[in-house]
Order: sequence, then structure tokens, then C-alpha cells
Amino acid sequence: MHVEDAVVAFRVELIVEVGKLAADIAPQLKPGTMVMTLDAAAPFAGHLPKRPDLVYFVAHPCHPNIFHPRVHQEGDPDYFGGVNAPQSIVNALMQGPEEAFALGEDIAKTIYQPILRSYRVTVEQMALLEPGLSETVCATLLDVMREAMDEVVARGVPPEAARDFLLGHMTILSAVIFKQIPGQFSDACNKAITFGKPRLMRDDWKQIFEHQEIADSIVQLKGIRFENPQFSLTTTFNHGALFGIGQGLSWLFALLSVAAAVGIDTVRAGLSPAEKAADPGREIKRHQTERRVQRPGKAGLRRMDDTIDPERPKSRHDPLSSKVERGKPSGRHDWRRRPRPRIPRCRPHRRRSSGHGLFRSSRV
Repeated sequence: MHVEDAVVAFRVELIVEVGKLAADIAPQLKPGTMVMTLDAAAPFAGHLPKRPDLVYFVAHPCHPNIFHPRVHQEGDPDYFGGVNAPQSIVNALMQGPEEAFALGEDIAKTIYQPILRSYRVTVEQMALLEPGLSETVCATLLDVMREAMDEVVARGVPPEAARDFLLGHMTILSAVIFKQIPGQFSDACNKAITFGKPRLMRDDWKQIFEHQEIADSIVQLKGIRFENPQFSLTTTFNHGALFGIGQGLSWLFALLSVAAAVGIDTVRAGLSPAEKAADPGREIKRHQTERRVQRPGKAGLRRMDDTIDPERPKSRHDPLSSKVERGKPSGRHDWRRRPRPRIPRCRPHRRRSSGHGLFRSSRV
């Protein structure tokens, strides 16, 4: 399993079930143990248990820079990181002694290698980076750009031409805006930015970096979608019954459960003893019964056909007629009650001598 697969899976557990997961793990940890989380969302939202004797360390990858040559290496590109293209990491010591930071950083470098640079930030600063900067801003705007591309395709532009045009301009515009190369936009481009920003962005959009805004974006999750080179995963949270029916009506489901339990007891109380005894679960299944063949001749043996199924009719040709088991005699089929054959007993012969000196036998 790739390291990043574990990172993504562990992050899902932290955000969605971190309370239950941390509550189960924390009591088993000895004081001084380092708990390393791979995302700042859960620690920032206060989902980690209150254990002052534990060390909480947070580390997250920056992923490879789009301008690094190894990202687009021919034959073996690495857009995600952890393979060929080096990436930077950010680290935060949430709680614990200062000397624990070096250990956590070494572990993070091992997980996310090859490493370009390593930075130390606080948990609050890491939450500003993700989900604030990377997801709420960057991913949202990129999704809008994709919708814009689909719109121009719907208006008649060939799909391949629209994609090449957009991705090509993303490269040069990003290089200029982020000062990867020296340059400046044309007057027409600056005028388009001035015209488009108020149409696309609200005046108060920077409030998404406020503490409460970030906390709300972490807690109020309706679904999670992950895309990386190894796998694709989409999840949804169903707070209702089948297909989300009855969301927000948990009290109704609890009431129905109580009513069903009371109804079952009421119906069963009205059954007669014969009906209660007629329980199909009590029937002995023939294939579940141990069958052993015993040799007759020992006391306390009986036929097994009576114990396998009392309702099964007896037959002289029953293949189980010779099968017995330990217990009390079962009736007329018991071997001890069968009449034994009478074997004539012979008296011993006596040898008497005759006058001729010869032996002859006679009965006495």
C-alpha cells in the first residue's frame, strides 16, 4: 500500500470518526507516546482526546511544485509526490516537550521523501493552509475553471482546443503571478482581471480564513471525495434511513424502535403454550447431528435414529438401524431385548476302554 493511500484513509478516519477512534486508542497509550496525525483538520477542530501526557505532532505534505522538472518527467511523471519529484512538508508540535519536534520531523521526512524543504508552523497556521488555502480557495477556483471550460465547449469550442488553451495559459499565467519568471500582464489582461474579480468573488471572501469559518468547513461535511494516482474514493454521510429518508428525524426512528419492541413482546405474550413450543429452531437438523457407529455389546447403548429425528418413521431397512449411541435403552429395537439364539450345549466325551483295548466314546 502506498504511503499516501494510508494518509488519505487515516485522514478520513480522523475527520469522520476521530472522536470514537481517538477515544479507543488513547487509553491504550503509555505516557510520553507520540501521536502523529497527518492532517491539521481534526486537531484544529478539537477532536483529539485530552491527554496532556501524550505528544501530538501534525505533519502534512505540500505535494510537488508544478514548476519542478521532475513533476513532468517523461515516462514517469509524479504529480502527487513521494515517488520521484521532491516535495516540501509542514510540521506542527501541537503539545509535548520541545525536543519531541525533531523526532516528529524525522518521521515525516521518512514518510514523504524525497523532501525539498521542511517548515515548522502552528496547528492554526496549518489549518489556514489546509483546508483554507489549498481546498477552500485553490480547489474551489480550479473547479470553477473546469466549469468555465465546459461552458465554452457547450458554446461550440472543440473540447481539445479548449483544454489545451486553458492549461497552456494556466502555465504562463501561474509563472508570472507567482514570480517563477520575470514578466507582467498586458493592459488587456489586467483590465479583464479588474472586470472579472468582482463578478466571481464576493467582497468579503477573505473571511473564509477566520477561525470559525475554517472550523465550520471541517465539521459540516456532507461527503468526501479523494482522487490520487492509486485510487478514487467518494463517500457520503447518510443521517437518515434508506437512501437518506428521514434525515433529522432521529427521534422518530427511536420511537419506532421502541414501538416495535413492545409490539413483539405483546404478540408473543398472546401465543398459546403449544404455539410457543412449535419453534422451528428447536428441530434437530440431521446434518448437524454427530453420527457415530458403535459396536453392540456394551451396556448403555441405544439407536441413534430416535435421537436424530423423533418424527421420522421407523423402517426395517433404515440405514441407521445399526447406529447406536450411549444412553438408555430406546425400546424394542434395543439389542439387549432381542431374543438370543439357543445354542445346544454338548457334554464332554468320556473315554472308556473296551475289552479289546480300544477307546470308544459314548454319551453319559
